[in-house]
Amino acid sequence: MINKVLCIILLFLFIIIIYKIINKNNTLENFASDKWTTNKDKLEAESQSLNDTQKNEVKNMITSISKSELKSLISSQSPLLVGPTGQQGIQGPAGTKLIASGRLINKSGSYDSTIDQKSNNYFIPQFVVTRTQGTNPTSSLAFIDNISPFGSFQNWQLDINNNIINRYDNTCLTMDNSASKLYMSTCVEDSPSQKWTWDNTNRIISTSASSNTNLKCIGLTKPEVNILTTNIPNCKGNECLSNSARKYLIVKDCDINNINEDELWAFI
Repeated sequence: MINKVLCIILLFLFIIIIYKIINKNNTLENFASDKWTTNKDKLEAESQSLNDTQKNEVKNMITSISKSELKSLISSQSPLLVGPTGQQGIQGPAGTKLIASGRLINKSGSYDSTIDQKSNNYFIPQFVVTRTQGTNPTSSLAFIDNISPFGSFQNWQLDINNNIINRYDNTCLTMDNSASKLYMSTCVEDSPSQKWTWDNTNRIISTSASSNTNLKCIGLTKPEVNILTTNIPNCKGNECLSNSARKYLIVKDCDINNINEDELWAFI
C-alpha cells in the first residue's frame, strides 16, 4: 500500500518536472523571439549619425523655435523689463516747417544759353542765387553767380511764415522801399518787406506790395557792372575781387496774365 502511494507521488512529481521543463523552453523561445531582439541592419541604420543636410535641418528647426520662443518671452515679459522713468531732459529748439529749400534757380539766368536745349546738360544749372556778406540795403545784395557745391550762402529756405532765409547766417531776403534791388537783412517777425509767396506759376510774389490787379514779383536785372557790394561770404584775397557783370534780384511789376522767363524760379 505504501509502495503504491509512493509510486503515485513520484509519478506526480515527475509530471510536474516535465511541465516545468516544457515551460522553461517556451520562455527562452519567447525571449529570443522578434519581440525582444532587433534586426542587425535595422539596428545599424538606427545607430548611424546624422548627415550634414539633416544636421542643418535640425539646427534651423532649433533656431526657428528659439527665435519664436524669445519673441514670445519678450512680448509677455516686456512690462517687467521697463525701469523707472528718468529725469526729463532739456527741451530742444522748435523745428521750422519749410515749403521749399535748396538752391534757388531762375529760368533765364541759371542756364548757359550756348548749350543746346535738347542736351542733357541743359538741365544742369550753371548759375544760382548767391549773396554778399552783411545786412546793408546798398551792399548786401543778392544776385546770380556760379554754383558753389559747398557754399551755405547759396542755400535758401522758404518757410511757412513766408520768409526766404539764407542758411549762411539765417538772414532774410528783403525788399528795399527806396530801391528795386533785394538785399539781405536780419529777419524781423511780421516785416512786410520780407514776406513772399511762391505761387503755382513758379513766380515769387511779394505778399505785402501786391494787389489783385498789380503783382510785385522777383525778377532779374540785365547784367550790371560797378555795383557797390560787399564781399562774398568766406572769400579770401583775390577771390573777393570780381569785375564781371552780374544779374541782380529785383522786385518788378509783373503782368498777371503774361509771365517772363526771368520771373520763373525753382528750389533744387
